[in-house]
Amino acid sequence: PKKLRILTFNQHEGYNYELAKTEHAFDVIVPASRGLWKSDWDVRSRPLPPNLRIIGRLPEINVAALSDYDLIVAQTLEQFELIEFHPTPKLLLFHNSLILDRTEWPSREAMYRFNNSNLRQRLNGVVVVYVSEHARDGWGLPGRVIEIGFDARDYARYHWTGEIKSVLTVSHFFQERGRETGFDVHRRVVGDDIPFKIVGHNPQLPNSGPATSWEELRRFYQKHAVYLDPSGGSMAGLEAAAIGMPIVKTRRSTGRHFLTDGYDAYLSTDPDRLRADVLRLLHDRDLARTMGERARRTVARVWGIPRFIALWQDAFADAARSVAVAPPTVAEPTDPADVRGEITMEAAPGDISVGQLGWATVRVRNVGTAVWHGYARDRFAEIR
Repeated sequence: PKKLRILTFNQHEGYNYELAKTEHAFDVIVPASRGLWKSDWDVRSRPLPPNLRIIGRLPEINVAALSDYDLIVAQTLEQFELIEFHPTPKLLLFHNSLILDRTEWPSREAMYRFNNSNLRQRLNGVVVVYVSEHARDGWGLPGRVIEIGFDARDYARYHWTGEIKSVLTVSHFFQERGRETGFDVHRRVVGDDIPFKIVGHNPQLPNSGPATSWEELRRFYQKHAVYLDPSGGSMAGLEAAAIGMPIVKTRRSTGRHFLTDGYDAYLSTDPDRLRADVLRLLHDRDLARTMGERARRTVARVWGIPRFIALWQDAFADAARSVAVAPPTVAEPTDPADVRGEITMEAAPGDISVGQLGWATVRVRNVGTAVWHGYARDRFAEIR
């Protein structure tokens, strides 16, 4: 495929590291602040690939002025809004589920209604990629799924040995993001008697910290006895499987499951069952080795790097051929008095506590003489 110049953002070192294996030239904009993470590129997570270059950070850099690219890849909705009307072809990559990101929706149906009436129109003609079926189900919008790829060459020197009889989990802000990480499930599984180690940025958890390097992280996978994934679908869990760790994980209610319960992993929604599986693997080293080797083979087959690269080459090619749609120029009313509106409250909540979200239904009517223009990305709808 043609080598492209791609502008993107540093949302996830692990995923960007694998994207670089498509061998395109990537220029990367980094956030102004990343909290506990290194501000530019956190080499503790992955080394910086030679075809990936950090060019600046937000908000100092003017994204709208960057035009010398074949493609712009946004990795969050906020990043997409920065480049939405940029003339360069664009692609939007979703790492997380909308349900996990936006907890204020009163219902799944309300969330989908908003998407169908707003974001769906804005993404018309934009190639959308999700990192998992679970993420696509959460957003409820069309797009292709490209799950992370694992290059067997990156893990060949770290085949599982499991001499540390302890449960390993890798997660950032494990307790703070407990709804999506499965923190409560983890506590029920390990109880007070199963040794465990949590690796990641976790200020509220004692004896927890990030690995100092990718080398150290892979050594953690190699030496610990069992990997516990209470989130049901973390990249770290698959990385552990790529090394040959035996896997115990929560079964998600959405998305596909490529690991098979009782064959190459133990999957359940019952914490007591997961606890029994962890104990079984801790006490039966031969079973643990067999389960881990099966998981390693499944990862190589399903999440192998050749498939990942091929899917991304197709996505990049399709996105680079897309035509950017710019909003039309709208003439402003000559007399501000022509713009008048009438807002009627049709349904409103009662008392609202401090910090509580309230939902209301309002009707808006144009009672002026000028036309209102409603933004819908590819057109301006006239409201009379």
